[in-house]
Amino acid sequence: KVAGAEHTDLFFLRLSEVSTSAIFANELEAGYTALAALEHWAENDALTETKQCYSSKGISSDCKKSWEQQDGQDLAPRMDSSTVQKHINHASYAYFSGLHNINPNDKKHEVIQSWLKTFEPRNKKPNEPYFGLDFGWYWPAIYKNRAESDSCLSDDCPKKLIRKLIQVLDELILEDGSLKDRTTRGDRALHYHNEALFEVIITLELARKFEVDIPQSLHSRVEKAGDIFVNGFFDHSYMDKWAQKAFNAKYTPGKQRFKKDLNKLNYGTSWFFIFAYRYPESTLAMKLDDLFDVGTRAAKRDSAIGIGVGCVYRALSQAK
Repeated sequence: KVAGAEHTDLFFLRLSEVSTSAIFANELEAGYTALAALEHWAENDALTETKQCYSSKGISSDCKKSWEQQDGQDLAPRMDSSTVQKHINHASYAYFSGLHNINPNDKKHEVIQSWLKTFEPRNKKPNEPYFGLDFGWYWPAIYKNRAESDSCLSDDCPKKLIRKLIQVLDELILEDGSLKDRTTRGDRALHYHNEALFEVIITLELARKFEVDIPQSLHSRVEKAGDIFVNGFFDHSYMDKWAQKAFNAKYTPGKQRFKKDLNKLNYGTSWFFIFAYRYPESTLAMKLDDLFDVGTRAAKRDSAIGIGVGCVYRALSQAK
């Protein structure tokens, strides 16, 4: 119901798709389209007038009211603020992953980068990690400081931040594969389990990228978490034993509010294909072709990280 919310969601979804084509398929026309669109939003200072609730100091005093209703249905300005920050951070991931190298002397880049940087002070400084908001604001900090040396002398060093996330994952992924305070979200348990598992899988990829050790015991629980999603997707009542706890949510036995066709998902879809590649013997890997059409758009776009890396991992899986 927030003005411009649907259009904003659609814009960044389409941006993730065109960025995928530009960066991974080297389609120059797609790159030009992405830059022209970003420049248009930047020139109009898009989203800059949304109420600013976050900063390196935390949450402003007039934004702290949230989750006051037991079922989590209350509205709060920090929801608007965090939504905008997520969109901008994800667009930044895509832009600095390859779009910035397209016609590098083009003046569009100055306009785009200036616009993106105005949002950087609006990111909350990461403290204790939690599911949601790009793993409790850790991903933006990791991405911002990714160019630091391996010496890792500062607290913002990517390796230090990722080690902290891996340590917390060991606590958030429970022995049965459920995800703390996510798989227990009532009628939205499958949705929150799905989005949290996306954060798990992307974080594990960051750990691999920066050569941060992943405890072997974590892998078996991650596989179980994947099984919970697959089983819950085909049979919503499978989620009841966790969902009935109704953490910040409403609960109806046997009911989950989730899309019936995974090919129509737009947010956090990359984890399905990364998971199948990393855990080829998993239930999800075995059923991937039944769950997703060949050439599915779900693999080519992901507004949760700004780019559809799923298509790359699916190609890698098929090349094995």
